[in-house]
Amino acid sequence: MASRVTQAVVEVVGTAVGGARVTQEAAEVVGAPAGAARVTQDAVEVVGAPAGRARVTQAAVEVVGRGVAGVGVLSRTGKVRCLNSERTYLNSLWVYLFTNDYTPTDASAFADFVFATAGGLGPQLIPPFGAGYLNGSNQGQVDAAALTWTTTGPGLPQTVYGYAVLDQTDNVVIFSARAPGGGFTFTAAGQSYSVTLHKLQDNF
Repeated sequence: MASRVTQAVVEVVGTAVGGARVTQEAAEVVGAPAGAARVTQDAVEVVGAPAGRARVTQAAVEVVGRGVAGVGVLSRTGKVRCLNSERTYLNSLWVYLFTNDYTPTDASAFADFVFATAGGLGPQLIPPFGAGYLNGSNQGQVDAAALTWTTTGPGLPQTVYGYAVLDQTDNVVIFSARAPGGGFTFTAAGQSYSVTLHKLQDNF
């Protein structure tokens, strides 16, 4: 049995105790006939038993044994087709500017943001994403046209720190980003702010 684990909390059950190699440096365990072994890296434990049972509790661990490794590759054409199938949903999402000094994470939720309220800075529907293609890094990619907000005056000054892409059906945050240059303060009517969105596909 050969298996590559790329996600935490994955259990691999095999036959006789095999060798287990941790892909992070300085943490290697070779299976003993019936021994239990603890990897030298915290929170990664491989437990050997006569029936050969290995529980992985950390991502990026590789279990090496016999047979064919279960490693898959998304084809270049597949990357583009997967993205094209997502376009209908992507084109239904809305982009909001947020005004609190906040750095988004993968756990960010609607309540974490304070959205812009000044005239002209309200949410906008994403412009339709174009057809998928393979970019120079062999990733599938779709692009939307630039979104531009232009202030009309009421509610200024107001500082924008980034944007969040939301599904308005249930206010779930799909994507969010802090502006790399920090906050931008609108002080008068006629000032503009633009965002251009791209979606990449590199894995299944």
